[in-house]
Amino acid sequence: MVLIAVLLITATLAPSLRGEIGAQAENPSRQGTGPTGRWSLLSKPPPVLQGTAAGRGYSAIWDAARERVLIFGGRDSSFVLSGLLWSYEPAGDRWRLLDTREPGPFPRATYSAAWDPQTEAMLVFGEMHVPFDDGSVGSSSELWVYRAREERWVRLEPEGPRPGAWYSHAAVWDPVRRQMLVFGGSTSDGRTTRANSALWAYRPDANVWEELAPVPFFSDGGSIRFAPVAMWEPIRSELLVFPCCSDAVWRYLAHENAWIRMEQVGLRGQTGISLFALWDPVGGQTLVGSGANAVRRLWSFEPDAGAWRLLAAGEGPLNWQRQAVWDEPRSRLLLLPGSPRDGLSGSDVWAYTPTSGAWARLNAARESLQGNLMIDRVSGDLFVSAGIFTTGFPTPFQGGIWRLQRADQWAPRLLSKRDLAQQEGALSFVGSATLDTVNRAVYLFGGAVSGDPRAPPRDQRLLWRYQLELDEWAAIDAEGRRPPARRNHSAVWEDGRERLLIFGGGRTFGDLWEFDPVSGDWTELNPNGPRPAARRDHSAAWDVAGQRMLVFGGTSGNQALADLWAYEPEGNRWTELGRGQGPEARYGHGAVWDPLRNRLLVYGGYTPRGHPERQAPGLVWSREVWEYQAETDRWAEVIAGGPRLSARSTSAVWDPIGDQMLLLVDGDIWAFRSD
Repeated sequence: MVLIAVLLITATLAPSLRGEIGAQAENPSRQGTGPTGRWSLLSKPPPVLQGTAAGRGYSAIWDAARERVLIFGGRDSSFVLSGLLWSYEPAGDRWRLLDTREPGPFPRATYSAAWDPQTEAMLVFGEMHVPFDDGSVGSSSELWVYRAREERWVRLEPEGPRPGAWYSHAAVWDPVRRQMLVFGGSTSDGRTTRANSALWAYRPDANVWEELAPVPFFSDGGSIRFAPVAMWEPIRSELLVFPCCSDAVWRYLAHENAWIRMEQVGLRGQTGISLFALWDPVGGQTLVGSGANAVRRLWSFEPDAGAWRLLAAGEGPLNWQRQAVWDEPRSRLLLLPGSPRDGLSGSDVWAYTPTSGAWARLNAARESLQGNLMIDRVSGDLFVSAGIFTTGFPTPFQGGIWRLQRADQWAPRLLSKRDLAQQEGALSFVGSATLDTVNRAVYLFGGAVSGDPRAPPRDQRLLWRYQLELDEWAAIDAEGRRPPARRNHSAVWEDGRERLLIFGGGRTFGDLWEFDPVSGDWTELNPNGPRPAARRDHSAAWDVAGQRMLVFGGTSGNQALADLWAYEPEGNRWTELGRGQGPEARYGHGAVWDPLRNRLLVYGGYTPRGHPERQAPGLVWSREVWEYQAETDRWAEVIAGGPRLSARSTSAVWDPIGDQMLLLVDGDIWAFRSD
């Protein structure tokens, strides 16, 4: 019989470990030799530009040569940073992940970026990075360039003096002097933070920085310096700065190296926080978006007279905390994705056309398909239980079983849709799922449900079966004892005996249960000899050759684990494996069994260490791939090439048709193949 079952867990952070989560990290002890492999993005659904893919603290620039927007980095509400580079093409309303030839900047947020149209390059300066133990942040003075013609990143090392470590600053391109101007923001060494009044110019042709005149001090000096909005005004060839939290407007006269605070007329005092500013070459005007909370206004500003004119109020997207660019071919303003607000997704794109005064939503909200990943190893199609996630909770009416067909680039199609409130437990998240490809059935156990995102999830102890061909759900009401309610556990299908094995999870359980689909009974197993510590957020996979379940990592209380255990049903015993040099302790990772190479592959997970280049303590998400070779009982890190994944929780399966590990990452299907 052809049966497949895999561990399918969408890990949720233990509250005590959620703490300070920062940038993704590399193993500081990584060696240059050993097994190798490469990541690639297989699916072509629209990206999720919220959460880990962006949402907050990214920058957007317009690439006129290719008529596209470039977006790099960003962060989510948990401070998990992104290191991905995306392009958005308005002509086709299409997002695309750019696979750069060289490793680029580490994940970052609240940096600044400017576009050099002559060399077709994006300059990236500064950043906010890993939070420190006391909640403070660090910043960086790194300078990178993305060369679009070559599709690669290069880190620049200018000679001579240079600005310090900045974040939440502004940058614009001065085409007259061919220089990037950076201004304002804050600097931090992880312990103290101060506002920054300096103005610097970077000149790519000479690869040098030059410090220019700082902004004069006024009573609202802090307002102009922190998170300013800036733009280059091409008619007068000057820098305009609109402070984040002040009604003042400043002009920097480049030819005089001097600042002027402008006098203003109009209704500007009613607007609130400045959010974006750009030049409208068709109307010959400066467009400024401002507002706070529900107040959203778009203004036209005339610098010579200092006059404001209200163009639109209360229109367009609900959330204006976004990046804006000018779409030159279509003569319109584009508002790129922002962070969710009031429970709504901020991942859509909006356009404003000044000549008509009309707003238009260009694409639907880009929400993320997440949940437990399964594979039919005969057809190669994928199945996902759970559903659409937006702000960290499953949307009650969008849960279900989804099918992602290999022949259609894994485009998702909803097979079964259920209301969580009416089908309690059937569509739980952070539970487990297994697929019986012979009987075409999915088994779901445990997890947590919440029909109201404001209410805490409730752990479940139900076992559900979903018949794929019949679109029928059935709760299996087993007689006698059954496992307590739990989530973040592991489940594998015991190939050969056709049993379901459940281990750990819940309030850090260490129990092991077996379910027999024929009799419909649960049995708690009591293995002989030593056994692994109780844990949750671990991984498990079925070793086909050894006829055993492998369990790795997880957390036990507040302690992350790094041990590997094997459970052999034939002898009803646990055995610890791979002692010595293996992956560091982690949880919330993915793991699959590769039957061709007789090995266990482990990807990602939260690790209790800081970033190796910055020595910043705290939990970080690892991008490492490790293999455990069953024949030698040894671990080895697999050196991974290709694009850098930017995700926290993953659900992984082994694809025997493609000879690769597949992961569901923020709605995308990624593949890892050995070289």
